[in-house]
Amino acid sequence: MCVTAFYLNPNPSPGTFKFVIVFNRDEYYNRPTQPAAFWENTNVIAGRDLQEDRVGGTWLGVSQSGRVAFLLNYFQLSGPDPEAKGRGSLVKDFILGDASPEAYTTLVSKEGSLYNPFNLICIEFRHSKCDAFYYSNKTGEHPTRIEPGVHGCSNSAFDKPWPKASHVKTKLNEVVSSTSEETEVIQKLFDVFHNDQRLDGEDSLQLDKASLKTNQELFSKILPNLIMVNTPVYGTRSTTVVLVKDNNEAIYVEKYLEEPIDPANYQWKTKEHRFTLRENLTLKL
Repeated sequence: MCVTAFYLNPNPSPGTFKFVIVFNRDEYYNRPTQPAAFWENTNVIAGRDLQEDRVGGTWLGVSQSGRVAFLLNYFQLSGPDPEAKGRGSLVKDFILGDASPEAYTTLVSKEGSLYNPFNLICIEFRHSKCDAFYYSNKTGEHPTRIEPGVHGCSNSAFDKPWPKASHVKTKLNEVVSSTSEETEVIQKLFDVFHNDQRLDGEDSLQLDKASLKTNQELFSKILPNLIMVNTPVYGTRSTTVVLVKDNNEAIYVEKYLEEPIDPANYQWKTKEHRFTLRENLTLKL
């Protein structure tokens, strides 16, 4: 299950970052996915879900107009409801829209029951300010403003994170506190997130020809301590790092599994995109 850590700094000093995020996306290997790229006729960069009934949704997106959103599924022992609405549309609709993070998450909260449980974070950089809100349809609470600083989130409540969320939050804080050299930051974050060793010291997950659905109870005990998931049918499909400098220069780096995925012979590819946030840009579709 996915995990992320992110850093918000609305008033960065010269040469430092106003925003940093590192995100692991975990998914079934047979779910078709388009790697991160700029979407046609938009200023948005994101990966895309290509599953037949979920086409166009995404888990993490950034627009050149200064809008960022990302979503993590909330772990359910019983598994997701197949009749619920696709959660990936929540990220897509925010980054393509113009509602403020507060207004958008408030709107989403009114129909939260239509979706399987999720954690949604929406951020907007505009006029040298940063506005960020968090909403989960699992907690029953209203959308909450996210303060500047380092945060971690996985597949449990934002304020009661799993061990892996606390771990990556600590590691991100160490990285941004020690260096602002972009290549070093990117490499250190990939090293933290691209690691399948369990935090509790137990052996890595071994499920021979088993599915996530038939091993929910086992996963519920292991996932909180596993940053990178690796099984024959399900696992970490991509690790994404996004940096936004004080001058609005942005770097979007994605390390992803090339499809079709062969669990016996993973083929990882890395692609980098560079662009500039233009916080007063009007979105053109």
